[in-house]
Amino acid sequence: MNVTTVSVIVPTYNEAPRIGKLLDVLDHLDDTLYQITVVDDGSTDDTRQVISTHPKLRYICHPSNLGKGAAMATGIENTSGDIILFIDADLIGFRLEQVRQLVDPLLKGTSQASMGYLDNIIDGFFGRPLCGNRAYHRTDLIPLVDEMKTKRYRVEIFLNYHLHHRSYTISRLRKVSQPLQTTKIRGVKGYIKFFNIIWQVWVELFAYRSPVRAIYWSYIQYYFI
Repeated sequence: MNVTTVSVIVPTYNEAPRIGKLLDVLDHLDDTLYQITVVDDGSTDDTRQVISTHPKLRYICHPSNLGKGAAMATGIENTSGDIILFIDADLIGFRLEQVRQLVDPLLKGTSQASMGYLDNIIDGFFGRPLCGNRAYHRTDLIPLVDEMKTKRYRVEIFLNYHLHHRSYTISRLRKVSQPLQTTKIRGVKGYIKFFNIIWQVWVELFAYRSPVRAIYWSYIQYYFI
């Protein structure tokens, strides 16, 4: 009997204060079915030291910061699971059952993709706000890997647009939140990064011939990446 395996990919950059609690949760996954890989996108803080206390997972480090899209692509290229589950490194309150919440629709065949949005994000007029926590079949992602490497923070809009024809399960991750960039990075630098992310996403939205579809899948998301 064929067993479906899941590659859990955690892209991270300078998340040492937060990633440890997430990895504490992921450590309890069945390692015969779940493969956990952290892709460190050139962190300059203590991320490596925090990750080293979790020997069950695989650690890959970029020599420099290449962007979230590149980190996600590296994860895809260096894992073998039938299903790819992306989880943001800075989640607060994430629980083990929420891995199953994201993965079960694909395992059961009720959906071709799954996304989870957070409790500190408001439902949008054009659609539910979507974040980086999402599951896909590997076969859907492989054709997109090379382009993902160039997308940085735009990568989720890129995936939303190119895979919008798939059937999705979209659900709220109850009691899970994510800090704003202005909370993680104090002062002017935090606001510069915050607005840089918004700018990147708008550039990606209007790069497509049909931006309405992309906006539907991403309306509120970019304010809370």
